[in-house]
Amino acid sequence: MARERPAPRTLLEQLIREMDATYEELAAQYDKLADSLGEKTAMSVRHLQRLAYSERPGQRTVPRTSRVMRELFGFPMAELLGPPRVGTKTDLAIVGAAADKAATDGLAPSGELAERIRVATSVDHALVQALHDQTDYLRVMDRRLAGVILRQQLLGHLATLRTLLEHAVCSDQRVPLSAELADAEALAAWVALDLGDIEAAWTHHHTARLAAREAESLPLLAHAMMQQAFVLTEINEADSAVQLAREATTTAGTAVPPLLVAWLRAGEGEVLAVAGDDRGSRAAFDKAHAVLPRDASDPDLPYIQLDQTHLARWHGNVLARLGDAAAVDRLFEALNAPDHSLRAQAGLHTDLAVSLTATGDRDQARGHLQQARDLAERAGSRRQLRRIVRLSAERQDM
Repeated sequence: MARERPAPRTLLEQLIREMDATYEELAAQYDKLADSLGEKTAMSVRHLQRLAYSERPGQRTVPRTSRVMRELFGFPMAELLGPPRVGTKTDLAIVGAAADKAATDGLAPSGELAERIRVATSVDHALVQALHDQTDYLRVMDRRLAGVILRQQLLGHLATLRTLLEHAVCSDQRVPLSAELADAEALAAWVALDLGDIEAAWTHHHTARLAAREAESLPLLAHAMMQQAFVLTEINEADSAVQLAREATTTAGTAVPPLLVAWLRAGEGEVLAVAGDDRGSRAAFDKAHAVLPRDASDPDLPYIQLDQTHLARWHGNVLARLGDAAAVDRLFEALNAPDHSLRAQAGLHTDLAVSLTATGDRDQARGHLQQARDLAERAGSRRQLRRIVRLSAERQDM
């Protein structure tokens, strides 16, 4: 009979268990994050274990270590080294908004509610901008680090936004908070999807759509709908995915910026390819190429990263699905461009392995598949790893 796993000794150990990551992976991610933040600090596996196991209670931690640990796990060092929380992952996420509760300790229930409403009704442009900047920071870090590392921070950020929105009274506060929540929920959904948590991805998208409607934002609504269509393709609901993708494109119409129109058309092309509609997929990508603006940056659409290189990679991915030999040229074109996230690089090498196998170049395909596997493991992308495993099984010599 298997022995029962002992209870975690600290909140840090509890979070590490829920992140489903090894101490080796987290120590490496700590070092990468410290480097990106400009903090001169490193973390050994043994030291991280000592902290998590509370082997040296009362030991002081230098400020730079505390700063990196807070960014990595989403909690202050004092809380990380304290006792574990009682409750589910969702309960832990809500702790990320604990400042509200701390400010209301000792108040009667009605006093707590009144205090939270006062806080929410004091939301101004500066606070909304700070929340927006936090989402953008998490978005950038997601492109550079494994999603599993950022998930707790994202959940804490979402808890703050939800708490503020829940207690905001008037549209002056509710509309901008809803817009920020829609953006952050869509980001959390994408991270959950990449980590293989389909249920969470669906729920985050559902909330994103509701928030976008209250914000009266067609761009945010269409974006969340299209991403949710990608979730449907993951569970083999291709027909529903096509319907939702087309509804997203119709919802946006011509009332959104050209950059988003191009992204939506490309998304529709991907979903149609999954559904086996070769002609429809190619037509959708033709439209995407036609409307993509030369200046592919739009400060009003921070959640859209699409230029000619990104579109070439995306189109190559879809052509590879369709078994088109033209995919190879588009994918090599994208491969030579900088600024790919780890998961995007993993997908790119996987697509090349598929396309090169189809053209008979199995040796080169094998090399790209190995690179894809290494990158997907570094990124913690279970979505890409599942695809790589399937491809390896189909091509047993790879």
